[in-house]
Amino acid sequence: MGTDAWTKTRREFERLRELAPAERERWLREQDAQGTPAARELRELLAADAAHDPLLDTDAPTLQAAWQQRSEPDVALGAEVGGYRIVEVLGEGGSATVYRAEPSGGAGATAAAESVAVKVLKPEACSPGLARRFEQERETLTGLHHPGLIRVLGAGRLDDGRPYLITEFVAGEPLDHYCRRRALDLAARLRLFVAVCRAVHHAHRHLVVHRDLKPSNILVSADARPKVLDFGIAKLLDPARDPLWTDLYGRGPLTPAYASPEQIRNESITTASDIYSLGVLLHELALGASPYAEPPAEREALERAVATGRRRTFDACAHAGGQTPPPDDLAAILERALALQPAERYASAEHLAQDIECFLAHRPLLSRSEPWPRRVARFARRRPWTMAAAAALALVFLGSWIGTQRSLSRVVASEGVAWRAHANAVRSTNLLADLLERIGASALASDELTRLVSETEQHLAELTSEPEADARLRMALARLERARKNPAAAETHLARALELSRTTRGLSWNDRERCLDSLIELRAQRGDPTSIDLARERLELLRAHGETVRAAEAERTLSGLIERFGPVLPGAKGARR
Repeated sequence: MGTDAWTKTRREFERLRELAPAERERWLREQDAQGTPAARELRELLAADAAHDPLLDTDAPTLQAAWQQRSEPDVALGAEVGGYRIVEVLGEGGSATVYRAEPSGGAGATAAAESVAVKVLKPEACSPGLARRFEQERETLTGLHHPGLIRVLGAGRLDDGRPYLITEFVAGEPLDHYCRRRALDLAARLRLFVAVCRAVHHAHRHLVVHRDLKPSNILVSADARPKVLDFGIAKLLDPARDPLWTDLYGRGPLTPAYASPEQIRNESITTASDIYSLGVLLHELALGASPYAEPPAEREALERAVATGRRRTFDACAHAGGQTPPPDDLAAILERALALQPAERYASAEHLAQDIECFLAHRPLLSRSEPWPRRVARFARRRPWTMAAAAALALVFLGSWIGTQRSLSRVVASEGVAWRAHANAVRSTNLLADLLERIGASALASDELTRLVSETEQHLAELTSEPEADARLRMALARLERARKNPAAAETHLARALELSRTTRGLSWNDRERCLDSLIELRAQRGDPTSIDLARERLELLRAHGETVRAAEAERTLSGLIERFGPVLPGAKGARR
């Protein structure tokens, strides 16, 4: 068949699929009477399409009700298939039945964890075309190995020649039911969604597009692990593996409420189609409602809305779903995932997952750039320790300024001491102000922050004659180093600051106690028993200044360190008794 003839046959096939069965049959009989060459091909194509397994598009309660109307299953309960014993029927479609089975060799092995799902083609549907489709499903699933995808455990044929497929049995509930029944918050829902994205991305990397992603095809187990099911209508992107399915079923079976615009318009299907379906799923998880106003029962109106991109506003959807409107970043993610044109969506499901993770961690979205004030604000939410260190520097600056003013007020009584204190404060606070200004004006990139800290440390050599300024600056730098995950440098600064706080009149006992507290934590983390001596010193200091509540906490800390490292002999730091 030439290209032009095939294109014409395909158009006729799509048109006939939309007709009522009686009208379709009448048209085919007319073509037979006229001897139209394509009539036979059209009949075969329509027969193959009609034999598609509706099990994939039918919910479990409907399947169960339909099964209860039957007298006997196709495979008798208790029969052995591939080393497993059939226990019960899970669901039935037009061409296949799915059973739950257990290992036949293990007597009494009835745990759900040992169960499997066995899908068997029905006798009346066992045509060469359907058997080939069944084999394709096995090939598709066998090539996918991911914790978020169903695993194939075996395959074969029954004595009567019908093929069967054995997969893991997923004991769970649909994603939307799981989230609703447990009243999960937005963050928990998004973490589940990220896991689904990663599973879909794995399938895409193996040239498989699911094409029917929806909540009922994603089961969540009791341990909160989502599994993507029903790859039976998946499309392979490698034409050499299945040219008939790739060419013929451009649209194929779909669920309009979750289908992409190109699926509705019967255009080329790519991984971007699954990205759109993931966007609809994300919309429902975040806003509690579908992006479309049309109910699924009104299929034609719903398909028109999907094909033209006529969606409700996020605020309207959030109101309908009983949720709050999405934050700006989440709205931006939804807009991109639900873009009408495939090229404008996320390049992959992994990129979508990464942007969701950025949103959860208050980081800038990878899919767009932002002005520096907003990046700094995000950094403050993401790195509270670093911003706390910056705030501490600001407090040091303020405290030094206040101290300077008080010293100046007493200049008549002790003019020399006051001006010396003033000089120390001005010098240290100028350094700190410069550091704060430069930190605030940057996005706090790692290399930039490292350079700033290095420059500040160079000033320490100039403060040997000014121990108060030296100690305060080292305490501030220690906070920054801890925020940068550099405990060794932080400990070095704190040790010097502690030494200065013991001998410098301008530093208070609170400065000494703060140094001790931080050093205890750092040394305990690296398993240094000298933290016991520091804990004793801190306890005595708090008791001496009447801090009974904090002293009780310090005593508990000391007891914990002694229990961990054993008591340290006086005068022998680091030695165990």
